[in-house]
Amino acid sequence: MQNNNLSTEKITIISIGRHTRLGDALEYALEGVPFETMEAGDLAAGDWTNRRLLFAASADPRGENAALLALAVRLRAGECDLSGCICAMIADGEQGGAIHLDAIRLLLAANSAGAEIISCPLLESGRDLHHLATETGGKETGFACYRALARALTLRLRECDNTAPIRRSIRLSSALDAGTKNDWCGVIRRMVAGCEIEISEDDAETDDTILLCENNDSLPDSRTLALLGGSGRIQFLIASPGTGGDLYTAVLFERACLRGEYSLVPGGITLLEGKSAVEALASKGELELVKASLNHSRKESSWEQ
Repeated sequence: MQNNNLSTEKITIISIGRHTRLGDALEYALEGVPFETMEAGDLAAGDWTNRRLLFAASADPRGENAALLALAVRLRAGECDLSGCICAMIADGEQGGAIHLDAIRLLLAANSAGAEIISCPLLESGRDLHHLATETGGKETGFACYRALARALTLRLRECDNTAPIRRSIRLSSALDAGTKNDWCGVIRRMVAGCEIEISEDDAETDDTILLCENNDSLPDSRTLALLGGSGRIQFLIASPGTGGDLYTAVLFERACLRGEYSLVPGGITLLEGKSAVEALASKGELELVKASLNHSRKESSWEQ
């Protein structure tokens, strides 16, 4: 990934919707930070690679944002290349509504377009401001807490190092049985040259994690979710013999990257539809898909020896 000069790196704000409260929060969050603002409709034009993108979305009075969903569809369709980008998001919904789920859709679409998604975006609705104020014991208003979190996220986006340190090991984490994990570990070792692949169920902080899991019931089981208490960069390898692979993926992403402290590497989700983890090992086509995904993400995230 391109080595940008962090001292001069500016943030590109992708504005989605009409802002009132979010505009005030952003004014505080961006003080002293170089930035430019673009409308969501302008995202397809020009070169958008190697940038720091902040999606800023405000829901309408019904708690919806049609432009946000339209942008997600365009990114999924490949209309914009976000390779080398680092992305964060602030979503503001005074009435609650679907803004949280819509934000997940957009962030996953940006990831599929080549962007790394940093952890803990600020996805908030009006009723959440009361909780923010409560957490400070009433010493700050909800809005003061909200704009402070927006400031912290903005600075974290600007300071995020997109030239990752040298990596000699990647943790393979899975709640699947030991035999399946060992078989996959051997395959991934051959696919990703120059890195040592280690099996671990420890959720401590690590540089890089591959989560191997299997969707059978549309929702991750408790053992799989329990593996997401760490931090660092993460990539999901999801065998999906059952239906509901998209829902399964969204729940994993929400737990690991929205409520958790993982960043999702570029193109960080590989969904093997219609195959169990064991069946995928016997499928040349599925293994080629896994190999391409692992090496693409490794290149974009500087997973190099």
